[in-house]
Amino acid sequence: MIYECYRTRPAKVDCYGFNTPDGELRFKHVIREKTDIPDRRGFMCGISPNFVHSSDAAHMALVVADWDGEFGAVHDSFSAHASRVEDLMVEARDKFVKIYDKENFYDSIPFGRGYEGEQPTIGALNVNEVVQSDYFFC
Repeated sequence: MIYECYRTRPAKVDCYGFNTPDGELRFKHVIREKTDIPDRRGFMCGISPNFVHSSDAAHMALVVADWDGEFGAVHDSFSAHASRVEDLMVEARDKFVKIYDKENFYDSIPFGRGYEGEQPTIGALNVNEVVQSDYFFC
């Protein structure tokens, strides 16, 4: 997937017209038309949420790949029949730990050329404790 974010400019468009007893009535509408100029601020604002959403999607894909029952999804929420909720919670926790159980998760992120920022500092969470958590995922 390629993330694109370009500046826009207003453009007036004739939308539609219809006949009235007083003559034809036309509407003009202003739209935002994409340009060829990259929107740097837009790219920067999109990096974090897009990374988080792709991580959530990878987590869900791993759960679904091994799931043998009915599965429902809305955005990043998982669901199953009431009789299988506990099984789904176990599977979701297991896959979460599988993804994030790394010495330094940030080392697994491929930063682009010329990146000079600092990685976030590592906290004290032992991700394996998620397996015992009743409410790790909402």
